[in-house]
Amino acid sequence: MGGAWRAAALAAEFGFSVVAGLLGGVLLGQFMDSQLGTSPTFLLLGILSGFILSLYLIYVIYRVQIQPRRSNREQSS
Repeated sequence: MGGAWRAAALAAEFGFSVVAGLLGGVLLGQFMDSQLGTSPTFLLLGILSGFILSLYLIYVIYRVQIQPRRSNREQSS
């Protein structure tokens, strides 16, 4: 039962990191475009940077959550 909850929590972390990264990039891009009058330049850059940030956050979550468990199993074998 614990494995199912752990998998659900991991999926929620991945989902939150994607939504937060993209939403932050979109909002920052829209703000910059409204201040500088450069629509849609910074919006597109914000979407791209939010996507890259999301991928990085997923990588970090993977390194922290999954790899230590894998190495612990290999050591105990």
